Amino acid sequence: MSVVGFDLGFQSCYVAVARAGGIETVANEYSDRCTPSFVSFGPRNRSIGAAAKSQVVTNCKNTVQSFKRFHGRAFSDSYVQSAKSNLVYDLAQMPSGSTGIKVMYMEEERVFSIEQVTGMLLTKLKETAESALKKPVADCVISVPSYFTDAERRSVMDAAQIAGLNCLRLMNETTAVTLAYGIYKQDLPAPEEKPRIVVFVDLGHSGYQVSVCAFNKGKLKILATAFDSELGGKDFDDILVNHFCEEFGKKYKLDVKSKPRALVRLYQECEKLKKLMSANSSDLPLNIECFMNDIDVSSKLNRGQFEEMCAGLLAKVEGPLRSVMEQTKLKKEDIYAVEIVGGASRIPAIKERISKFFGKELSTTLNADEAVARGCALQCAILSPAFKVREFSITDVVPYSISLKWNSAAEEGLSDCEVFPKNHAAPFSKVLTFYRKEPFTLEAYYNSPKELPYPSATIGQFLIQNVVPQASGESAKVKVKVRVNVHGVFSVSSASLVEVLKTAEGEEPMETDQTPKEEENKMQVDQDEQKLQAGDNGDKKSESEEMETTTEDAKQEKKNDQPPQAKKPKVKTKTVELPIENNLDWQLSSEVLNMFVENEGKMIMQDKLEKERNDAKNNVEEYVYDMRDKLHGVLEKFVNEADRDAFSLKLEDTENWLYEDGEDQQKQVYIDKLAELKKMGQPIHERYMEAEERPKAFEDLGRQIQMYMKIIEAYKAKDEQYDHLDELEVTRVDKHVNDAMVWMNSKMNQQNSQDLTLDPVVKVEEIKAKTKEIYSACNPVVSKPKPKVEPPKEEKTENGPVNGQEGTENQPFRGQESVVRGSVRRNVNGGEIQLCLELPPDFKIVVKGEKQTDYNVCFLPPLVLNFELPADYPSTSAPVFTVSSKWMTRAQMSSVCRRLDELWEENQGCVILFTWIQFLKEEALDFLGIKSPLEVIRGGSKAGSERRKMDPAATALTQCGSHSENAEDKKREVKKEKSEPPTSQLDPRAVLLMDPRVDLLPQLLDFDEAQRQRVFDGKVFCCGICFVEKLGSDCLCFKECQHVYCKACMTEYFQIQIRDGNVQCLNCPEPKCTSIATPLQVKQLVDEELFARYDRLLLQSTLDLMADVVYCPRQHCGTAVMVEPDTTMGICSACQYAFCTLCKLGYHGLSHCKINADELRNLKDEYLSATAEGKKFMEQRYGKRVIQKAVEESFSRDWLNENCKCCPRCGTNIQKVDGCNKMTCTSCKQYFCWLCLGLLSRVNPYSHFNNPHSPCYNQLFHGVDLDEEDAFWSDEED
Repeated sequence: MSVVGFDLGFQSCYVAVARAGGIETVANEYSDRCTPSFVSFGPRNRSIGAAAKSQVVTNCKNTVQSFKRFHGRAFSDSYVQSAKSNLVYDLAQMPSGSTGIKVMYMEEERVFSIEQVTGMLLTKLKETAESALKKPVADCVISVPSYFTDAERRSVMDAAQIAGLNCLRLMNETTAVTLAYGIYKQDLPAPEEKPRIVVFVDLGHSGYQVSVCAFNKGKLKILATAFDSELGGKDFDDILVNHFCEEFGKKYKLDVKSKPRALVRLYQECEKLKKLMSANSSDLPLNIECFMNDIDVSSKLNRGQFEEMCAGLLAKVEGPLRSVMEQTKLKKEDIYAVEIVGGASRIPAIKERISKFFGKELSTTLNADEAVARGCALQCAILSPAFKVREFSITDVVPYSISLKWNSAAEEGLSDCEVFPKNHAAPFSKVLTFYRKEPFTLEAYYNSPKELPYPSATIGQFLIQNVVPQASGESAKVKVKVRVNVHGVFSVSSASLVEVLKTAEGEEPMETDQTPKEEENKMQVDQDEQKLQAGDNGDKKSESEEMETTTEDAKQEKKNDQPPQAKKPKVKTKTVELPIENNLDWQLSSEVLNMFVENEGKMIMQDKLEKERNDAKNNVEEYVYDMRDKLHGVLEKFVNEADRDAFSLKLEDTENWLYEDGEDQQKQVYIDKLAELKKMGQPIHERYMEAEERPKAFEDLGRQIQMYMKIIEAYKAKDEQYDHLDELEVTRVDKHVNDAMVWMNSKMNQQNSQDLTLDPVVKVEEIKAKTKEIYSACNPVVSKPKPKVEPPKEEKTENGPVNGQEGTENQPFRGQESVVRGSVRRNVNGGEIQLCLELPPDFKIVVKGEKQTDYNVCFLPPLVLNFELPADYPSTSAPVFTVSSKWMTRAQMSSVCRRLDELWEENQGCVILFTWIQFLKEEALDFLGIKSPLEVIRGGSKAGSERRKMDPAATALTQCGSHSENAEDKKREVKKEKSEPPTSQLDPRAVLLMDPRVDLLPQLLDFDEAQRQRVFDGKVFCCGICFVEKLGSDCLCFKECQHVYCKACMTEYFQIQIRDGNVQCLNCPEPKCTSIATPLQVKQLVDEELFARYDRLLLQSTLDLMADVVYCPRQHCGTAVMVEPDTTMGICSACQYAFCTLCKLGYHGLSHCKINADELRNLKDEYLSATAEGKKFMEQRYGKRVIQKAVEESFSRDWLNENCKCCPRCGTNIQKVDGCNKMTCTSCKQYFCWLCLGLLSRVNPYSHFNNPHSPCYNQLFHGVDLDEEDAFWSDEED
């Protein structure tokens, strides 16, 4: 069963769903949680939401928006007519007189009702919710403004039915916000305390709403509401649009409102500008290219100018605030907080005025855009039986007073009565009593038409049929139930006639002076169907009061003429249900509603068919572009040249066809075209995929083979782990492994010699099948468990050893038992008591070794008291007992035994067992002097001696390890510890329950952890993500920070992070918290496949961060190899390949790594920029001589590049050392200019330098450094 909340907004919509233990706002197909309230009609299909908004400029006449306020309104309504001038699409009158929308759909003119258009939008929101929940959606809660009247609400209900939704409640937007605010609050006052008063301000795109709510723990009650339906974000947009229309008319001579497309673009830009001005007070530009008549327009505006333009709108902000305060008679000091939501609430001037009115800072703890949708989803979860939600009652109010009027037979006119006053609790029912002889009509209407944002105050007429007088001819008693339901809709829900059957014998009817006509005028509120919240005494009183329609004189006369007291008659009555005929304004008839539902189904099917056709076309286009790129990329090696050219030509022809004849074809045509292309391209792609996946498949097979080969070798080496395997079965395993090895080598060799353009010799599926085959044949053999060796049975007494307790040191450790206070097992004469000692809060285990480590513990394994009572207990005969422990020394337990003896001597003849228990639980630690910190000192011991070296009053526990220690350690230990008392001083009733060879510390910590987890599982925590209270067994706690979240939320969180590869980021979701989830916690919440990926990625990332880990370079291996320090040789543990860890080639001993010519050229820059340590490493890797040679060659190459040029005729490199700029090629003997590389005449090569028009005029020696002799010779020559 789905739980969905829809925020049906004027400009945009939001969808919230309940899942994973919380409320989540889901995103649409564009990954946007905001879905625009747009519906666009085209020649083939409809576009709804974001797709429709993108067409608002190109298809403005057929793109519908801003239609929410048209619900339940006549076409002649003043609001409809005023809004019509600002719309770019056309409105039309429906046959019923209501408002319709005229568009071109399926290439014909159609008129859709407002209910149909809203139903289309709800259908889109329904698809979004179904896509998120992966299941059908029917039940939902839809939001409406609190000021919507009865007709408007009924219209929205009809739209929901057209969309195939079962609306559980039409919820006022402000009420939804209060629910989203209050249900998560844990600090609300108790029901009997004074409520917390919070004001909620919702300023959306089309309306302004204010409500005052009283919160107590587990409930909320709306006290009052106020609104201004003509103040919203769109009104601020209209002011901006009108301003720029006027400015552009004067500046550019443009009539913007005459062009719908230009007007739409201006609205979009003004909305952007309004949002920018909310965050920036400086001048902001508005630029629109090719706005009208190919004219670019520009302007600018700042926040101050904008606020001056909107002064009239801003002045209206305080009106509803003042109204709710007057209605509730509250003082501003009574207000706990003011919460604002809605998109337009972000305008600074509005926030400033609201804050100034209440004299306090505004609260923005709710998401201004999504709070309504989340509140609706919470209400749906409360109403749904599929979800368990914290008990939270909601009491809404009636926004307008509702009255009834009817024809009065006595006064020959109309009588009326107010049934539901303003701010009356809702939902609510009342039963009214009338006295009538014939059918009559009740007309419901709103009392205060001036308060309505709606032209008509009439709700509807309700005809009560089949009313007949009593058998005696008197007026019949008719009970009429009227109700304002959960949708805020008024209705006459039922009517019944009370028929008097018979008067009991012996009793006469009671006489009264009241006439039948007076009875006809009487209406009584008998009872309500839904009780108000506790404490509403005033309202409860009004439920039972009588409301008379007679004049004051008649009332006084009735009061004075009370009948005498008489015995009431016993009357038998029968209740008859009466039919009611409803005549409601703008209510769709069942025939029209069914027709609209049928039409919506047809349009949904048409949209689906068109989507499938477009998808098929897009698939062809996508395949063409994808394969065309890959043919000259990754697929190039897997197709020969002839096939590649043929396929490329086919793809090019298909692309041309798509934009010509194939532009508008049936779905099947595109499917056939794609199949034709795949017939040529699929074999190529399959060869590529085989080549990509084949190495991994061979790697898995090789790993299996190597694993079983190692097991066989271990078996042959008489390894104890496998010595129980059957020799014949191991021989069969050996044969399977050898056969698989031969098969793998054969296929690998054949495949390596095969051309990639041909089909592979062996396919990946065959390799996987071979891997599975060897696993099935070998794994049952090698994984066979060892047979269990039954331990020799020891004869024990019923209650365990009492005297001596020899051999009890090897009893199993009971760390997994769930022991908290103590447990008792006893028979008639004796038993066993396990007692957990009460530890101080700061109790620690301190391990002293090379360094000291502290462990906080809350639980230690229980102290075991075995006892055997005398037959006449309580008596003067002493009970027999033993004291056992896993962590105390025998010396300490001996002291305990002696103390128990002392207690027996002091209390002979009493019930000593309880005295012992009290001592052991509460006083044993203090008696022994065991206080925080508790020390566990690791030390050695001699074989056969006890491992605990402490005296009876030692302040520490001692645990001994099994490892040997050097003489200095033993000497230090002897100095620290006192000698153990001799065995003769140890009480034989003190029994060790721990094998001295077992490390005690892990056992203690495991026991403590198990008990902590058991206590955690029994507590209740509030998840930090979904805010739902759950048991600790359904929660996960991060060890370091102690933040708690439910497992459902963390499972989803872990799954997303692991799939994205972020295994190092499985940290606590709390902001700025760095606690990391342990692998054990991850394993508990995700499936095996996902945990295997987590384990693999975690290991990989860990190895990548280790400087001493490299990977085997052998093909299909890649095993991580740990590099030993001061060596460059790595040996793969999987394939035994020895390689150099520096160059990743085969190991070459002490000789330096080889380097190719290209790498040698780049070695100089890397070497010169390296640190001293880096240079030393490079010299060790490549050799100092090689690096020196690389540096010298690099310098020589650079010098040659700067001082050599190529002959312009033959391209030979010519080096210029000295001399003039006339050069002679050493190869072709051609003269050329060194400066411009121009060819020179062989007859007169110097004319090039003597010609004034030459670029090298007079530059024969340009750039040449002349010495003194050359300079003198040059001057003399001149």
